[in-house]
Amino acid sequence: MGYITTYTGINFNPLKFTEADLDIEDIAHSLALKVRWGGHCSTFFSVAQHSVYVARFMEFAKMVGLIHDGSESVTGDMVTPFKAVLPDFRTLEDKIQAKVYNKFYGRQPTDEEHNHLKIYDRLLLDFEGTLFIKNWQDPIDTSIITKVDPAFFPWNPQEAEKRFLEEFRKLV
Repeated sequence: MGYITTYTGINFNPLKFTEADLDIEDIAHSLALKVRWGGHCSTFFSVAQHSVYVARFMEFAKMVGLIHDGSESVTGDMVTPFKAVLPDFRTLEDKIQAKVYNKFYGRQPTDEEHNHLKIYDRLLLDFEGTLFIKNWQDPIDTSIITKVDPAFFPWNPQEAEKRFLEEFRKLV
């Protein structure tokens, strides 16, 4: 079989796909079920919740923050050290992510938007690492999360999917 069947029933072929093969419901559902850190965190914390928080922190281009890991809905959340040694995977992931941006943002992020995204993606990485990873090397003050979620707790997959879609609808 040369494709995966998504939550909404789309047959997604990673070597032959179009923007029509991307559905926000699939992205929200899949990212809500994917745990950060390749599952090596102390509790379930989804890629969807991470994405919502990145979007909420960003001062502009919030949609870029929300959908920045959209390709992972079909590729999986491969941990960064493996992506670094698998350039073909990274190339395919980038191609899928470009289609995600085109479909849901209307274009590719500018360099300024991308740099802004990287700041908040890293901030959330350090937040998550401080809370959920043993021996995290760069601990931060985790109270920063109150800026985007005063009642922070890790969401279950159903809550993460719901909140991801709510955030998306606010931004379109």
